[in-house]
Amino acid sequence: SIHKTMALGKTDSINAYALPQKQSIEDYFWYSDNPDAVFVDQKNNTLFAKGLGTAKIFAKSKEGKGCVCSGVITVVIVPVAKVELEPRNLNLKKGESFKLVPTVLPQDALNKMLNWVSSDEKIVSVKNNGYVTGKSRGTAVIKAVSCENENLYGSCFVSVKGKKRLFKRNDKLKCKDNLKHKDDSKRKDNSKRNADLKHNDNLKP
Repeated sequence: SIHKTMALGKTDSINAYALPQKQSIEDYFWYSDNPDAVFVDQKNNTLFAKGLGTAKIFAKSKEGKGCVCSGVITVVIVPVAKVELEPRNLNLKKGESFKLVPTVLPQDALNKMLNWVSSDEKIVSVKNNGYVTGKSRGTAVIKAVSCENENLYGSCFVSVKGKKRLFKRNDKLKCKDNLKHKDDSKRKDNSKRNADLKHNDNLKP
């Protein structure tokens, strides 16, 4: 028989266990001697790690040729070993948002819950779904911390720059108005200067 470890809450195929030669999985009735630890889903030919403990998986021949122990399964809790966060560096404009993508390893870790933290919420805010938003100019570090082990986390360095000002049509019109106003003022100044010169000439003997 096969001795195997399963992570709590995971599902595995019965095909992973030994069968007599030239026999198929459909030739047997499968059952567990401890269904509270490992539950056998005969319909879907799968095993479910329901609770902590050890269970023996038996295969009973449909032809009535006896019963064999196919495997021994021990259900365990798989702890988190590492948390990664992508991207590791991010540039944002003020008001811009972006979704960070976390990865909790190993894949069969039981508790993949994360706590999201910003080193400065006034510069970069973060939601529980990993969305970060630039609030003001500056830098901040975003961490995705394992709820199981606070010493395990992934981090992203975020830099926020000022919001880029768009040069709109109204701005162009305003600029033209200012230039026109300057030209009109210049013409008035020239006209006044010419008038003063003419007046001074008339006053000469």
